[in-house]
Amino acid sequence: MSGEPATCRSVFPSPALSAGPLPRTDSHSLPRVHPKSGLPDFGIYSRPKSDKSDFGWRVGRGKPHAHASVTSPSLPSPASGGGAERHVCGRGSARAVLPSRRALLAALALLPLPARAQSTYPTHPVRIVVPFPPGGGADIIARLLAPHLGRALGASFYVENRSGAAGRIGTGVAAKAEADGHTLLVTTESSLVIGPHASPNIGYDPLKDFAPIALLTRIPILLVVHPSVPASTLADYIALARKRPGEMFFGSSGVGGPNHLAGEMFNRMAGVAITHVPFSGTGAAIPAVLSNQVGAVWAFAPGLIPHVRSGALRALATGGHERTPILPDVPTVAEAGVANFEAVSWIGMLAPAGTPREVVDKLWDAIAAAMKDGAVRKTLLDGGYEIVVSTPQEFRAVIESDYARYAKLADVFK
Repeated sequence: MSGEPATCRSVFPSPALSAGPLPRTDSHSLPRVHPKSGLPDFGIYSRPKSDKSDFGWRVGRGKPHAHASVTSPSLPSPASGGGAERHVCGRGSARAVLPSRRALLAALALLPLPARAQSTYPTHPVRIVVPFPPGGGADIIARLLAPHLGRALGASFYVENRSGAAGRIGTGVAAKAEADGHTLLVTTESSLVIGPHASPNIGYDPLKDFAPIALLTRIPILLVVHPSVPASTLADYIALARKRPGEMFFGSSGVGGPNHLAGEMFNRMAGVAITHVPFSGTGAAIPAVLSNQVGAVWAFAPGLIPHVRSGALRALATGGHERTPILPDVPTVAEAGVANFEAVSWIGMLAPAGTPREVVDKLWDAIAAAMKDGAVRKTLLDGGYEIVVSTPQEFRAVIESDYARYAKLADVFK
């Protein structure tokens, strides 16, 4: 190189401009391409004098080069009002083209950043993980929604049942999936807010590892008794239990489930001692109360409605904070005298934490539209479900509230 002074001049880019090779020296701060993302890195780059390495500024493979090429995007000319000035500096035969800050920002705006890339979501089939066997409430709702979401968003949505450990296995699978909206979770409170108290080393944090999308439905939990039980109201039932402590029994679908916990909460809040008898699922608990093997059962409303309407069972109360439209004449437990009691089951959709908000919003819009479909609504209402479709923020509040409520029953699992 000669010792002649550096010369600089200002020029404007033509519609297609490619800068020449850039000499790498300690006196320049140059943009470079990040080796992993492939995006320009506009941080200060200065090669330490003691470092003889290439610092990644290579063109192709082989030995390190003393310079690299930086290509500017096509930009409007100054005549169009949008030109960006470049500073071209040369030292003898070696010349460097240094784009101005305005040009660099314009170039960055034209790049397909990850957040912008989400505007094309979904880019491939979307998996809906259901952490329970086929045929349950979460599975039914996921399969109802999948075709509607597919049509609305232009991709295939399919259900994958990953059952086991009361829903904790599949929930853990969804928690660890990539947070790009292509793995979703449809589950109940069992795996999300009850399971962590039953198994402390569950492998996921329900409050931190998920991005709630929507609370889809609520399922009322009812207290029903066999007609032979001498109690026509909840107040009668409480009075009877207080006269016969330890002599009365209630059935549920199993230890640690929402129905069992509803009965345990009732015992504590009503000041009674009714003994729990677990069965292997609701399908076994309901026949037990129909045959009077146990005098009462806490169970999900959909399986009880036909028997209540036929008179085979008597509904004393519903666990919700308001009456269910399915059985509007049945009072809530709180109405019947046990203040602040609430025990409902719910089904919701979530994504892994970190899923872009734009993706969550797209999914919510598609869900809201699907839940307005006449056939979907009829299927759910006929099945005893209450349609909710909450916002993500409302669903998060429900998760946090229920998680705190079930924490008070942690001793039940010991």
